[in-house]
Amino acid sequence: MKRKKCLIKVALVFLAFFYLAGNAMAIPTLNSERDLKDFLGAGTYQNFLPDGVDSYWNLNDTQGYAVTLLAEAGLSDITSFGIYSLSDYTDTMLLLGPGSNNTEFASPYNRFGFYIQIGNFDEDGYRWYSDSTLNTWYDGGYPVAYAQDHMLAYQGDGRSLEYGNGQSIIWGASDYILAWEDLAIGYSSDFGGKADRDYNDLLVMVQGVTRVPEPAALLLLGIGLAGLAGFMRRRKIHKD
Repeated sequence: MKRKKCLIKVALVFLAFFYLAGNAMAIPTLNSERDLKDFLGAGTYQNFLPDGVDSYWNLNDTQGYAVTLLAEAGLSDITSFGIYSLSDYTDTMLLLGPGSNNTEFASPYNRFGFYIQIGNFDEDGYRWYSDSTLNTWYDGGYPVAYAQDHMLAYQGDGRSLEYGNGQSIIWGASDYILAWEDLAIGYSSDFGGKADRDYNDLLVMVQGVTRVPEPAALLLLGIGLAGLAGFMRRRKIHKD
């Protein structure tokens, strides 16, 4: 019996490792701007959710949720932040940015992702999505296979965070800090060169949301559990 439990634990650990390894991890680099460690502490700023786990979200209830701007960098005057529908990523809703400051609202989507947009998207601007598989970079006018992770999500632990002019906010378990990299990773941008990967360019706290597992992640977990069940059945038959 002890050996059986041990095998199950080993298999579950392997499944978890396999899933996380299949999702690229973007490690933030600290620089002279206001860093993530200013909010999270030097020892905890790298404890972000794996890419893929932070792609899609829904509301905890029907009352809507709140978003608080914590910090923004040099391109703030042309940066927008909003949500997009899981079923159609071109269906978007602007929250923060030029002409909008929706700090409390109800989502029109059952499930949604987050995005930031730099400049005019219909002209020379671009948009990064929380689902990194949707991120495309145009090199010389031609789309390239990009899929870089431009957003890190940090789940709250109940501490009080200070921001702005001495303001503070409680960072609860259903609250997330979304940290964005606004420039293209590995490509030169007309808006300021290449990315420095500091993920400080827009920091927002979103309250009252729940992560939605991606279908691919659920499928992978299901396959792994089914394989584990089959393995245990074969062991039982062989033992009998």
